[in-house]
Amino acid sequence: MTGTIVGQTLVIFQPNSELPRSLSLKNWRVKTKKIYFVQNLIRKKQHIEAVRFICAYNVANKNQSVDLLQEHVQSAKVTYESKCKTTNSIEIKGNTREEIASLGTVLRCISDYNIERADLLNEIQGRIIDLKRKRQVASCIGISQMN
Repeated sequence: MTGTIVGQTLVIFQPNSELPRSLSLKNWRVKTKKIYFVQNLIRKKQHIEAVRFICAYNVANKNQSVDLLQEHVQSAKVTYESKCKTTNSIEIKGNTREEIASLGTVLRCISDYNIERADLLNEIQGRIIDLKRKRQVASCIGISQMN
């Protein structure tokens, strides 16, 4: 298949093929620019911004938005765990706050755009509970180290 992939599973356009009849050339160009914009956000790992744009301008379906949000949640978790390997309890508390804020942003995005995925919500809420527990443990460790 000779074609150009525009975005991650967003659209496949065949060179030298007819444009979809339902789209005028101008509309097609606008949609293509939006897709390239989303692709650029994804490449820069700006998943939340990509989801907001996708939902606001109907660039892709909501399942693709869920995939991006799940990728963001996983990325935040990996970043948190790598930062916390060799840090003290004060830094762990700060890193925990950062990840909780990041997960809160995902929850707001889900709410703002009515993205209904119970499994993703449960994963995020469970992760927040786990992080709050870790933050509490880090606080206890920090207090005991001061004594």
